[in-house]
Amino acid sequence: MIASKDNPLTARVIVNRVWMHHFGKPLVSQPSDFGVQTPKPDQAALLDYLAATFMEQGWSLKKLHRLILTSRTYQQSSTTTPEKEVKDAENNLLSHFNRQRMDYENMRDNLLQVSGALNVAKVGGRSTLPETPDADSRRSVYLFVNRYEQATVPATFDFANPDTLSPQRFVTTVPQQTLFLMNSPFMKSRADQVAQKVPANNSGLDSESLKVLYRQVLLREPSPDEVELAGRFVNDATSLQSNSPFTWAYGYGNVKRDAPNGPVQVQFNAFKKFFNDKKMGIVWQGGDKVPDPVSNYTFARLSASTITSHVGDGDMANIVRWVAPSNAVIRISGTLQHGSPHGDGVTGWIISSRTGVVKEVQVAPNTGRNMGVDRLEVKAGEVLDFCATAGPKRDNTNDGYRWTPRIERQDSAATGFTVWTDAGRDFVGPGNWPLNLARPQSPLSQLAHVLLMSNEFQFVE
Repeated sequence: MIASKDNPLTARVIVNRVWMHHFGKPLVSQPSDFGVQTPKPDQAALLDYLAATFMEQGWSLKKLHRLILTSRTYQQSSTTTPEKEVKDAENNLLSHFNRQRMDYENMRDNLLQVSGALNVAKVGGRSTLPETPDADSRRSVYLFVNRYEQATVPATFDFANPDTLSPQRFVTTVPQQTLFLMNSPFMKSRADQVAQKVPANNSGLDSESLKVLYRQVLLREPSPDEVELAGRFVNDATSLQSNSPFTWAYGYGNVKRDAPNGPVQVQFNAFKKFFNDKKMGIVWQGGDKVPDPVSNYTFARLSASTITSHVGDGDMANIVRWVAPSNAVIRISGTLQHGSPHGDGVTGWIISSRTGVVKEVQVAPNTGRNMGVDRLEVKAGEVLDFCATAGPKRDNTNDGYRWTPRIERQDSAATGFTVWTDAGRDFVGPGNWPLNLARPQSPLSQLAHVLLMSNEFQFVE
């Protein structure tokens, strides 16, 4: 019989694979070949002892696991000494624990557990398809495995091919693994969930919040140096996000000049209604309908990365506002295109809150004028209003127009200008963030992401 004390090979093969599961390295180097071509194990006596004990205890795998996991050998640290490095470089004598990276299933389950997404109460039942909504709440052992169409992510992390015999998994280190950990929506979602569980006081994050994060992810207290480094990381991330150039706003208001060459006054009122549907398209406007009793005919609609608008009555302007996030030298480009052969055209303005009128141009009906500014110094917090009012006759009939400003930044005097923000590409929705860009992770979520990617989390030591 195969499972008989008279056939000790079976017991040796089983305990060798269980040992390999826990230590990452089998006692016999070839798990499926105990023949003469496989080198004799250095720990042959240990193999025999485990096999004999396994049979004496009724071939109980549970008792075998308990025997191995409660041993001093398993409970060793992976830390080595110079003496161990000399006498046992390959760790064949088990002088320390084998440092090993978690396999895909353990890594995924740990990520779900730490983030609070894992439903540990739901066990058994039919396998869950990976693409179903509740897949990210179930342990990996319950996920459906398609023999004919293996999922890409598990395969990237050396998941065994279910269509072939796999006595031992290969362990590879390839760029795709790091790219998944850095950029995948799965990792971002886990980091966001971890960050949401960290308490913050009214003044923001403090050292205690950072300690809670370390305890939650790494199950230990951080050192003072780690707390200080984590604090700097969060502060730097916060500073970078506060310098975002996507500071566009859309509204209406009067643009007046009290004297022919006097200063221009801009009264900006933000649009309150936003639509993003098939009927209305992507639109900011003052009320439910245009014209509106207050905002008149003004609106800002995004179509094919181009902003189309309409001026209001009299001195009422349609305004696209941008706020400089930092001191910079910029270049402005864009064409103000009047859209009809009728009417008296429009007047285009670029007005700075610091220096006044930067550019003023009259655009005749059905023509376009360049609204570019070759070089302009702006200060942090300075407001640039891109305004359009009715033409010289103050008749706003047929005064629809297209104008999509682009702002480029010069990083240094020795370099050219590069695109900083484009009003069409970076059209902002109600969340004060461009509609076509994913919102960046919060600084705390970024820190959680870093910890989840760390060797300390990803490796068993």
